[in-house]
Amino acid sequence: MKIDILICTYNEGIVRAVNILMPYHPDVRYKISHQVTKEEYRFIPEEFEERADVRISQISSAGLSKNRNNALAMAEGDICFIADDDVKYDMDIVLKVAEYFKTVSELDVFVGRIKTYDGEPAYKKYKVWQSKLGWKDIGGVSSIEMVLKREVIRKNHIRFDDHFGIGGNLFPKGEEAVFLSDCLRNKLHIVYFPEFIVKHSCQSSCSHIVYSEEEAKYMGALNRRIFKWLAYPNGILFGIKHFKRYKKNMTFMEFIQAYYKGIQMVKYQ
Repeated sequence: MKIDILICTYNEGIVRAVNILMPYHPDVRYKISHQVTKEEYRFIPEEFEERADVRISQISSAGLSKNRNNALAMAEGDICFIADDDVKYDMDIVLKVAEYFKTVSELDVFVGRIKTYDGEPAYKKYKVWQSKLGWKDIGGVSSIEMVLKREVIRKNHIRFDDHFGIGGNLFPKGEEAVFLSDCLRNKLHIVYFPEFIVKHSCQSSCSHIVYSEEEAKYMGALNRRIFKWLAYPNGILFGIKHFKRYKKNMTFMEFIQAYYKGIQMVKYQ
């Protein structure tokens, strides 16, 4: 089974991405999508040029989802790990994940765990049992927890929505949930396994939601994109459910108004 590590990086991140490389393995390749918005970063580190298992595509656009889609377009392997430029992999674990795709009959998207470094808190609270993920489960999945079966993703024309994600047109997050919702809509099988598949620091990624008008807009837009017309009645339910969290910053009606503004921002869906 051929494996692609799809690495997305931006400007100077291309230097940091060198640290992802593992010892050569004939079944593992690295596909690097490098977004360049400053010409001084339009170069390829020597460490990459020395490796026949590395392929780099430099693009001028901004936005993480566009970067992810370019990496997916480069993919040739049977399965694809979704990576950022600041993660670490272990070859034995990468090959172990590949075995799951060989032995589990209904598996299109593998979702695993992120391991943090010594002395850091856990990335998040994970389940300790294997489970199939549905509509209620996709909101908390991070991109680097995902491993995709390339053929089925491409066959169903599933891509990251560039209205969501860092540097996107509308909101700096939510691209994973939208991507996985499209997988579910196309009847793909998403399975969570209690396996640590990638290492990443918690310092830059673990954060708390700030309930503001922008967050309420985001919730409305995300619901509209994922749940279509159900986003409208969901607004009242969300307003009630999250009231204690946003009441210091806005009233119930202000939350609802912002939520429905968010819906209008993605009404094309």
